[in-house]
Amino acid sequence: MRLRTLFHMEVGIIALLGLLTAVALLYLSARLAGGVVTLKESVEKVGVAQNLQIDLLAYNYTSNLTWLSGDEGYAQAVSDIHQRLLDRLERAGSVFTEREEQEVIARLEGDIQQYLAFREAALAEGEHLSEIMRRGVEPLNRALAGIRGLTEGHVGRARLAREEAEALQQFASLWGTGAAIVFFLSAGVVVVLVRTQVHQPLLRIDETMARFHHGAGEARAPEWGPVELRNIAGRFNSLADSLQQQQENRLRFLAAVAHDLRNPLTAVKAYMQMLNMGGALPPEARLRQIFQLVNRQVDRIDRMIGDLLDATRIEAGKLELRLEVRDARDFVSDTAELFHAVSGQHVIETELPPEELVVECDPTRIEQVLNNLVSNALKYSPDGGRVTIGVRRVDDSAEFFVSDEGVGIPPEEQGAIFQPFRRAGNGEAEIPGVGLGLSVARRIVEAHGGAIGVDSTPGRGATFRVRLPLLAGRRRK
Repeated sequence: MRLRTLFHMEVGIIALLGLLTAVALLYLSARLAGGVVTLKESVEKVGVAQNLQIDLLAYNYTSNLTWLSGDEGYAQAVSDIHQRLLDRLERAGSVFTEREEQEVIARLEGDIQQYLAFREAALAEGEHLSEIMRRGVEPLNRALAGIRGLTEGHVGRARLAREEAEALQQFASLWGTGAAIVFFLSAGVVVVLVRTQVHQPLLRIDETMARFHHGAGEARAPEWGPVELRNIAGRFNSLADSLQQQQENRLRFLAAVAHDLRNPLTAVKAYMQMLNMGGALPPEARLRQIFQLVNRQVDRIDRMIGDLLDATRIEAGKLELRLEVRDARDFVSDTAELFHAVSGQHVIETELPPEELVVECDPTRIEQVLNNLVSNALKYSPDGGRVTIGVRRVDDSAEFFVSDEGVGIPPEEQGAIFQPFRRAGNGEAEIPGVGLGLSVARRIVEAHGGAIGVDSTPGRGATFRVRLPLLAGRRRK
């Protein structure tokens, strides 16, 4: 799992819960708003119907009092209630707008009008009250029944609206409780995932780095958890391996330097002791031989120190090149002549093209590269072995090559021998050196815009190739 996936999962859960909650709230709001509207309309209609019923009963009662008492005040009250009943009917017609309700209102209006007309006619003719009440009860009951029908229908609607509101309230409570439970469960799952998949791996990486910082070079971070943390742990482990390898290389380097410096110094010291024994000096020929041997050991120390200094300059980015235009064939001839004089145990051959190969380079540095390659070829070749030094044109480059008939280099080591402190395993124990020469040579060649490589078959020797870009249309000075 990736951290991005875990983050998206958490955000997705929260967003989903938020979306569902919003939808539920919108649904509840819409249903409640509809219920409120229904309840409001029902209450209004019930109120209009009840007022109509009250006025109708008040008219009946007041008209009876008028007949019994003959009081003109009651007669005015009856007239007022009559007018109010007509206004109530008009109001009911504007409130009850549904088709069925309009039909009921029309019948109700007819019944009330009939009842009012009957009462007024009966009172005007002076009929007896008992007779008026007997004959008027039927239209009055029809009118009251119509009013009750309107009232009961909307009371039922109001009851249903209230029941629906209660159901929605219960649903909202259940939904809120369920959403809270799901949210807390999801949060708990996310917390557990973060703790097991993120927090604990981070703690392990931190503990490993602390141990490594305090000297536990073998400490490695466990590669588990999200991909990003596994990548971090993997990179740390690779860095730790690299640092440990560098530390081992430094220790081997220091041991090799101490060993390689001690050997020539021991030889020089032995030769000096031969000259300081207090007796007669050896013959001149022997003295010259001793001085040549001493000079060779001093040259060896000088080359070793030079490689160390060059490696230091290269790592510091302070390698300076003094460029000159030269014929590449001259470097081959000079190198072969140099090693002809110092290596009588090997056959040194040269291969040169007839035409000039003009390159722009630092002569001292290119000589250093070729000297290093030839010196290695001689060291890794048996006595009497052939070493070939040459140069040829390859495309737009001058390619130097140094071939030997030595022990060769295994394929799996051919890419590593150009790294600092790395040497071919088949000659590491027997051949002196600290493994800096080829690394310095590679950096020098690359600084010239060239490339260096090797072709080798174990047991059949090796061929090192150095390519430098040619200067087209130029001749050496």
